Amino acid sequence: LSHAEFTPNSKDQYSCRVNHVTLTQPKIVKWDRDL
Repeated sequence: LSHAEFTPNSKDQYSCRVNHVTLTQPKIVKWDRDL
């Protein structure tokens, strides 16, 4: 598990790459600003 601190910009888009033994390949997840 890792994390990074940042200051979001209203125009920035963020995603996270997830590697897990239950996945056949890495999954890219886009972060929703409203969550």
